[in-house]
Amino acid sequence: GSAFKKFIGGMVFRNPLIWILAVSNFCIYVVRFTILDWGATFLTQYKGMEISHAGSVVAASEIIGGIAGMLIAGWFTDRFMKSRAHRTCLFCTVGATISFFLFWRTPSDMNWMAAIFLCLSSFFVYGPQALLGIAASNQATKRACATANGILGIFGYASTTVSGLGFGYLAQHFGWNSVFLVSVIVGIAGSCVIALMWRAGADGYEKAEELLGRYDDLRHGRNLPPGWVAADHYWLVDEGRGRFIGEVCIRHSLTEALERYGGHIGYAVRPSERRRGCAGAMLRQVLAVAAGELGLRAVRL
Repeated sequence: GSAFKKFIGGMVFRNPLIWILAVSNFCIYVVRFTILDWGATFLTQYKGMEISHAGSVVAASEIIGGIAGMLIAGWFTDRFMKSRAHRTCLFCTVGATISFFLFWRTPSDMNWMAAIFLCLSSFFVYGPQALLGIAASNQATKRACATANGILGIFGYASTTVSGLGFGYLAQHFGWNSVFLVSVIVGIAGSCVIALMWRAGADGYEKAEELLGRYDDLRHGRNLPPGWVAADHYWLVDEGRGRFIGEVCIRHSLTEALERYGGHIGYAVRPSERRRGCAGAMLRQVLAVAAGELGLRAVRL
């Protein structure tokens, strides 16, 4: 219950590494969707390539990026980075940014070179697209990996506000150079952000064990700060609606201060679920725990 909530908070929502990965995912998705959504248009309108050739180049870039890029990035991570996926993501983000910049600056009469740089951009983009989620799963551990990847997914698809609406507006009002410039700036920003976690470990399991140890100490009254006592926390959840209803805490013993102001049991019910008997239901169940497992003859609320 409460221990899981705190674990998710510590490993995901208050974990700066997850937010670094999420922002990096936003940046790499901007570059990826720019190539996917605008690649053929770039080649025809900006580079003067025939539409049939442009479509083939974009398709080839997806095949090269989607297959070769991901496979090589994964192998490189395990072989040379000791499973530190975030380090591979840094190399790939830098590579994608440089390749896209060179694609932009390639002369319009050198279509073959433009095609090579576009394929290289895709090659480097798809490594981070696969590995950022793996890095988030490793840092959040298997107990919280789905929540962490949910955050990355939100940031990733939020990037379409830039690569879709934003770049369409820029292209119409300021020309294609503005689109290329912003894409390169986003790529540089993504590289700088992911570089912040270069020294991070391959995963967060050591941190997770430390957090779980703290929660176990709280339950069993070990290594507690002054004034703290052993306690259990429980959630009331409506599984049918997937909805959190409330939380109740029972302290195993009381200090002098808790006898005056805290008591054994504290509880809270979300406002929308109040006056429906939820608090009473939680109290009945926790009183049974107090009498049975804890052996308390009397409790204070």
